[in-house]
Amino acid sequence: MGTEPADFPKSIERSALQFLQRGCMATVYRIKSQPAFVIKLQDTTYHHNEKRVYERLGRHPRIAAFYGEAAVQQSSDLPSPGLLFGLVPNGTLRETLEGDIGQSRAKRPGQVTLWSAQLLDGLSYIHSRSVIHGDFGAHNVLVGLDWGLVITDFAGSRLDGSPCLAGPSPAYRRPTLVLPPDAPGPCEPTEGDDIYAFGTVLYEMSEGALLYRAITRDSVLASFTAGLYPDLSSMSALPRSVVLGCWKCQYSSARRVAGALGLS
Repeated sequence: MGTEPADFPKSIERSALQFLQRGCMATVYRIKSQPAFVIKLQDTTYHHNEKRVYERLGRHPRIAAFYGEAAVQQSSDLPSPGLLFGLVPNGTLRETLEGDIGQSRAKRPGQVTLWSAQLLDGLSYIHSRSVIHGDFGAHNVLVGLDWGLVITDFAGSRLDGSPCLAGPSPAYRRPTLVLPPDAPGPCEPTEGDDIYAFGTVLYEMSEGALLYRAITRDSVLASFTAGLYPDLSSMSALPRSVVLGCWKCQYSSARRVAGALGLS
């Protein structure tokens, strides 16, 4: 990013933060004094797991930039551990595809091909470092000022074969993935599950809309379990075949998906 938060104190007052976004398991704040950076607060189990994953991954152009950790002091409570990241200002790919500007962008010639290359490069790198994202999807992809994509949110990810702390979102979940009885909870997705989810993301980027905009998440899972897939007739032949290949688990690696798309 051209800036490093090297002078960050080890402890940051809650009043020095500006609320940015809240997810299922975490809250993200912008740091007022250094607005190019954000801090993510979450349960300590997820915090430590995500820290380990980012330390394993290091820097990569398709992975959210991680800058270490700091504690956030909230009134008289014990400090909350937080993870520091570079701000990616255009929100998530999901939000982009839900907006008119993002949908228009997705329809630009070559845009989906570029986005696909970026995401597959990121997934291939993640898997080469013995990490399974486990909840890959448009909700965990961030869009930069240049419209480039980076993958984020490794709080529940698998590292060196450890269980995922949280399962994939229903719209991106392979129907045959075994979930715990008390889901959400630990599960064991594979590279194939990340690739399956990429197929859904490719569908969404190609269509400029989310898969479950017109149908419910439960019906997505029920239909896919029965081998029934959405109408892909509006897609061109190559991405259509790759989407189906991902959904039918025909690719053994992200590199093979890239090859099928003519990207490598």
